[in-house]
Amino acid sequence: MPATFTDMGLYQSAVMGADFTTTSVGGAVSVTPITVSSVAGVFFTMAPEAAGGSNKVQYEKIFGQNDAAAGNNMTEVKWWLDNALDDWPALDYPTITFATADATKKARFIGFNSSGAAIQSEVALSATSNTAADQFNASNLDRVEIRDVASPSALVAIHETGTVKQSATEVGFVPGPINISPLIVAGRWSATAEVDIGLASAINDTATTGGATTAADPPTGVTFTRPRQQATQDATVTAALSTPGGTLTPTDAIGIWLRLTVKPGAKTSADIQHVLGFRIQAA
Repeated sequence: MPATFTDMGLYQSAVMGADFTTTSVGGAVSVTPITVSSVAGVFFTMAPEAAGGSNKVQYEKIFGQNDAAAGNNMTEVKWWLDNALDDWPALDYPTITFATADATKKARFIGFNSSGAAIQSEVALSATSNTAADQFNASNLDRVEIRDVASPSALVAIHETGTVKQSATEVGFVPGPINISPLIVAGRWSATAEVDIGLASAINDTATTGGATTAADPPTGVTFTRPRQQATQDATVTAALSTPGGTLTPTDAIGIWLRLTVKPGAKTSADIQHVLGFRIQAA
């Protein structure tokens, strides 16, 4: 039977950062699966520096591995972040749009205003197009969360894909549910501009952050970007990262580095997701 998307396994690397004292983060693929799609499933908790300080940056490494039976290769393997937000293009009011409203939910926009102060602005999803009451400065809409109107502290799955816009410019999505048998996935509850990814230069690599360096130190030779694509199964994936060589044979794994950047003075969030998307062709 050819390899399918259900044969792609996500695993921790040999050394995951527990805090900023952990050295030589990364290494070879481990046998410990990644089972949580939130930031907490990969990164350790990282509070921002006080306003006026520096960005807090953390690097972690995971692997995508072909778990199919012998002889079932995966080709044209590509990766992206389903719920990535582009940098905010200009001082403006963010909008989230849907085909169908759901007034039981609200969107919380989190970032910074034109004075550099951390802000959050909320709007009920009572219409198909919902605009925040506050402006966000360029490059500083960091997160969008979906919350329950009746219980504002509760993060809730979105009812359908929400498109985040600056004026008419699309900057990302909060991915909605997927129900394409055998894949049944609930909607997500967040989008973020704080997570970037980069691929290792070779299959089955064992690179770390190097020497005595820690999760605060970038891996050598890895380029970080924020490719995004709506959670569909069409063949075209805009700006996705290609696995070196394009093919994963069974037990082959590609290292995926993730970078979390939190700005000084940023407002905290309970549980932001990073949704790693991929596509394969069976060979």
